[in-house]
Amino acid sequence: MRHLFSLALVVLGFNASAQWVVKVVNDDPFEPAYTICYNTETTKGTALLKMEESDGKILFYTSGGYICDERVSVTMSFKINGEWERVDLRSCMVIKSKLCILSQNLANEDWVEKVRTAEQIAIMINESHCDSERFMFNNEDANDALTAWSKQ
Repeated sequence: MRHLFSLALVVLGFNASAQWVVKVVNDDPFEPAYTICYNTETTKGTALLKMEESDGKILFYTSGGYICDERVSVTMSFKINGEWERVDLRSCMVIKSKLCILSQNLANEDWVEKVRTAEQIAIMINESHCDSERFMFNNEDANDALTAWSKQ
């Protein structure tokens, strides 16, 4: 029981303080370390918004629920200076019914500045025959996440 209580405190403490976290990962002794950035600060439910480098490009994706379709449309809204700005994405790839790729090269997207400056990011994954998934993330420290790879 004591272990369960300790685990609950750790989980609650982690979720309460998390925003964009920049982390260097070195989980394979035969491969070089790499940088990931993630955000688990949602206003409801559990979800993940993540950036990582792949072939010199920043991959940007989300996960948090089961996604039925292999390709989905996604609506993202960015709260900037108290106003919501909407971006619609078409044919986003879904991997293993869990990960929805929002961008395969975030630095080249015309909406990257919205990611950098938004107070909150709302994401709705629109599916053809399952319920839509909705996530909302607080977005503090997004600039640090976006510049993580330029510091290496």
